[in-house]
Amino acid sequence: MQGPFETPLLRTARTWLRLARGSFTLIFFVGGALWYLIPLCLHFDKSQAKQVKVLSFVNAYGSSYLLWWTLVFALVYNASQLSAQIVLGLGVMVLVFFLEVVDGVRDVQYWQ
Repeated sequence: MQGPFETPLLRTARTWLRLARGSFTLIFFVGGALWYLIPLCLHFDKSQAKQVKVLSFVNAYGSSYLLWWTLVFALVYNASQLSAQIVLGLGVMVLVFFLEVVDGVRDVQYWQ
């Protein structure tokens, strides 16, 4: 039964609002759980009795920080308007490209 203020438009708006709340919850809890449970890019080799070798990949801690930052970024991105989402997306692309260039320059300097 529809009251005087119960229109299909309001019903649709409430449905989308519930979906938005659900997406925030999903990002926060599922993303946080994955960030916590997925291990770092490290491998421990315990082949000898008193010696442990730690084999790490190029950026063992950077990937974990990037995942945490992406989780927070997804919350901000989800709450932004479309024009802000476009600018935020382009800004993240530029930031990741810049970090890759800096990492490449650092590797070249290390190997010279």
